[in-house]
Amino acid sequence: TIIKSTRAHTKAFVEGLSEVFKIDFKEEDLKDAGPPGMTDLEIVLVAGERRGIPQSEVIPKLKEISRAMTEAFKKHVKSEKLILLPGVKELIENLASRSFILGVMTGNF
Repeated sequence: TIIKSTRAHTKAFVEGLSEVFKIDFKEEDLKDAGPPGMTDLEIVLVAGERRGIPQSEVIPKLKEISRAMTEAFKKHVKSEKLILLPGVKELIENLASRSFILGVMTGNF
């Protein structure tokens, strides 16, 4: 994790899932979905389960969910200030100065 979690991410879940499943998802459907560090897939499965949607219906729609969430995130993140977590900038600069090959790996869509 390199940035502080944003409201845009939560809004993307709510809007994306609501759009795909034609059900009015709420932020409460995402609260306490599990321990910090869960992937978007895990959160989507838990939220679907809470609304009575079995995994067998969620999994085939992952591409559509990802697209809807990405569009919602792009719309909402414009109004937020992204905040790097402490030490991230220094770590990246240090590794880059030592010629490490850097990349990003994520559990998010």
